[in-house]
Amino acid sequence: MKKKFKAYTPITKKQIDAVWRSKTTLFILDTNILLNLYSYRKKTQDDFFKILEKLKSNIWIPYHVMLEYHRNRLKVINDKENTINEIIKRCNDMRLEFPNDMFEKKEEKDISSACKDFSRKYPDLKTDWNNIKEVINKDFSKKKEEYIKKIKQVTDNDVGINNHDKIYDSLMEILKFVGTAYDKGFIEDIKNKGKERYKHKRPPGYKDATKDQSEDNVYYHNGCAIPYKYGDLIIWEEIKRYVKNEKAKLFEIKNIVFVTDDNKEDWVQKHYSGDKTISVARYELFDELLMDAKHISHFLIADSESFVEQSNNTFNLELNDDSVNDIKNTANNLKRLILERAAFEISNSRSEKKPDSLDSEDFKPPSNPENTKLSFFQRERFNLMQSIKATKRDIRVTEMLLLEPRSREDEIRYRRRLLRLEEQLLYYSKQLDDLVEFYIPTKVRPKEE
Repeated sequence: MKKKFKAYTPITKKQIDAVWRSKTTLFILDTNILLNLYSYRKKTQDDFFKILEKLKSNIWIPYHVMLEYHRNRLKVINDKENTINEIIKRCNDMRLEFPNDMFEKKEEKDISSACKDFSRKYPDLKTDWNNIKEVINKDFSKKKEEYIKKIKQVTDNDVGINNHDKIYDSLMEILKFVGTAYDKGFIEDIKNKGKERYKHKRPPGYKDATKDQSEDNVYYHNGCAIPYKYGDLIIWEEIKRYVKNEKAKLFEIKNIVFVTDDNKEDWVQKHYSGDKTISVARYELFDELLMDAKHISHFLIADSESFVEQSNNTFNLELNDDSVNDIKNTANNLKRLILERAAFEISNSRSEKKPDSLDSEDFKPPSNPENTKLSFFQRERFNLMQSIKATKRDIRVTEMLLLEPRSREDEIRYRRRLLRLEEQLLYYSKQLDDLVEFYIPTKVRPKEE
C-alpha cells in the first residue's frame, strides 16, 4: 500500500538522518541559498561552507539557479553596501538636542515672580549646565565614532563591489556539478506548460504569476527570451530532466533534498502545531517526480535553517550556535523585506491617480461618442475594468500575507478571503465578457490577423 502512495508517506526523524548520511542523496540548492551567503557574518559563512564542503560530491545545481546567481550577485552586494553606508550616514547625522532657553527669562504666567531672573541669581548653575552639555556632547561624539569604527571593522571583510569576491571563488570551487544550458526549444516548452499549470495552480511557480501576467517581461540569455515568472518552473523541469537522465547523473539517486528559503505554498504546505509551523514539500511535486523516476524514495524541501541544523547534527560539525541564529534571522529579514516591498508597490499602485475621464490610454472610448448605447457601454466597461484591476491588487496583497501567517487562524482567514476575491474576479471578468459580447458581437468584430 505504501508504494502506491509513496508521495504521501510520512517520514520519521530517523529516516531524515539516514537521508542526510546516504551516498545516494542528491542535494539541490536554490538561488536564494547562494545569495543569502552575502548577508551572513564571516563566521556564519565559514560554517555554511563547512557543510557545502562536506556534501560537495552530492550537490547538484540547476543551470537556471546558477544563472540567477550570476545575474543577481552584484545587486545583492550593492544593496548590502548601501545599507551599511546608510547606517553610517545616520550615525554621523545624529545630534543631541538641549533646550536653549533653559535659563532664559520666562513669562509671568509660566513661572513665579521670584524665579524670573534665575540665571542672574544663580550664575554658577548656568555655567555648570553649559559644562554638562559640553561633556555630554564630547562623550556622545566619541561613542558615535567608536560605533561607526566598529561597524566598519565588522563589515571590513565583507564582499564589496570593488573588493575581491571570496564567496564567489569558494562557490565555484565547491559547486562542480551544474545542469546543462537550455535552448529555445526548452523555454518554449516551459511557456506552453506554464500557461496550463499556472491556470490550474499546479505547483511549483504559480504564485509568481502575480508578479507580471505578461510573458513579455523577459530577460535574454544564450539566445533565449526567458520570462521572469517561469523561474521556479524552469528549475523544477531541470530537476525532473536530470533525475531521469541515467547518463547525466552523478550517482544512483534515491533521495532528493531541495534547499530553498522560498516558503510559498507552490513549493511547501504548512501544518500548525500550537505556535510551531511545520513545512513539508507539496505532495503533488513528489507525485509528479515519481512519474519520471519511480526509484526515488524521498523528496524533501528544507530551508537554510533546518539544512544547517540537520547537517550539523548529522555530521557533528560543531558549528557555532550564533551561526544558526544568524541564518534564521537573515531568512526572516529577507521574508519581511519581500512583504514590505510588495506592500509598498501595492500601496503606490493604489495611490496612483485614476483617470478623470474615460478616454485614458487604457480605456479608449468607442469612435462614436454620440451614440447613447456606446456611451453606456463605455462607462460600464471602464467601471468593470477598474473593479478587475482593484480586485487583482487585493488578491496580490492577500497572497503576500499568506507567505507569513501569524497563526493557523490567520492562514484560514487569508485563504477564505483569497477564495472570495478569486470568485469576485471571475464574476467581474464574466460581466465584462458579456458586456462586450452584447454590444460588439463576435461575428461583427474585426478578424485578428
